[in-house]
Amino acid sequence: MSEGLVFEVNEDGTTVALVGIHATDLKNISVPTQVVSGADTYTATTLKNLAGGGGIH
Repeated sequence: MSEGLVFEVNEDGTTVALVGIHATDLKNISVPTQVVSGADTYTATTLKNLAGGGGIH
C-alpha cells in the first residue's frame, strides 16, 4: 500500500493496478506513476474494481 492506496501486480510482472483506497480524505488523492515495493519498482497503469465504490474503504 502506498499512501492509503492498494495496488496489485499485473500479469506482466512489471506494472500494477490500483485496486483499493484506504483514505479518509478522498478529495486529495494522487495516484503515483510508479510504485516501489521492496527492491522492485512498478509502473502504475490501470484502475480495477473501483466502480461503484467496490474498492474504496
